[in-house]
Amino acid sequence: MKTENSKLKTQNCGTPGGISAVARQLRHAIARAQALLHRLAFLEPRPKNQDPNLRSIITIVARAFGVNPQSIYSRSRLQPIALARQVCMALARDKLNLPFRLIGRHFRRSARTAWHASRLTRDLCATNPIFRREYEYCAARADRVFHNQK
Repeated sequence: MKTENSKLKTQNCGTPGGISAVARQLRHAIARAQALLHRLAFLEPRPKNQDPNLRSIITIVARAFGVNPQSIYSRSRLQPIALARQVCMALARDKLNLPFRLIGRHFRRSARTAWHASRLTRDLCATNPIFRREYEYCAARADRVFHNQK
């Protein structure tokens, strides 16, 4: 009886291993397609009508952390760049009250990444006095810029 079942599976799909092998291949193909779509979502250009306040935050943070403002948009995971990017995301949330989805899209990241950056920055401010001073300096500079724009 077992041999008849395995013959049926092999005859039905034409591959060794039967239906389970085809299902496994299909799952892998779907996973590859989903990963490709996820990567392509990050390739969409930033909105042309960028918020000038968000650009100001990026400029302030880039100067304070000694990084190039364009590198904040990069995929780099180098600590100075990643930390500056996270501070930008946190300030965008704290000062501009933008939704995480919009912040993530602006930086070509997910909303979850923007949320994580905000939380990480808050935790670092609570535990690291040097980082807190840097963050407060950037926040105060941003407040001054926003106040002068009104």
